Amino acid sequence: MVVGRDKASERSVRNYEPYFPVRPEFNGACYLDRYRILCQKLILERHYTSAALIWTSDS
Repeated sequence: MVVGRDKASERSVRNYEPYFPVRPEFNGACYLDRYRILCQKLILERHYTSAALIWTSDS
């Protein structure tokens, strides 16, 4: 997964849960942390054997 790293992706994200509750590990996490947690869960729950998170920047 490739994510752009900037101020917006490093800010905490507000949860909006109209239909399903958000898992506790995502509360207060920024987008980069959420993608990192997702990659870890995909491997730990044996949905994937490997995952990669790469971030890019303008500088």
